[in-house]
Amino acid sequence: MEIERYYEIQKDQALIGFLGIAAKTRKIIIGKDHIKSYLKTQKITKKLLILASDISEGQKKDWIHRGYYAGATILYLCHTPKMRLAQLIGKTEVSALAITDERMIDGLLAKLDLS
Repeated sequence: MEIERYYEIQKDQALIGFLGIAAKTRKIIIGKDHIKSYLKTQKITKKLLILASDISEGQKKDWIHRGYYAGATILYLCHTPKMRLAQLIGKTEVSALAITDERMIDGLLAKLDLS
């Protein structure tokens, strides 16, 4: 299975301000069950899933598989562990999160030169 919308991000600098704004405007989903239902939603055409660097291989494969079949863009943050990702959005520990606003997704992907 070739995953065409899977990107490994080496630096998280472009994400720092973006995730803070997304969290303040409540455009972030965290929690396995919430993210699963978000990925299954047919009404949303553009989906973005962000994964921390220190999730287990099993979790990583599961999220990539689910994201692929949902048509989501997946960003794997190579040097951003769960604690750092959580800190960016004001939480304690987050292994995966999703962005719900399509304009924010477009903006982030453009900022990362992935659009």
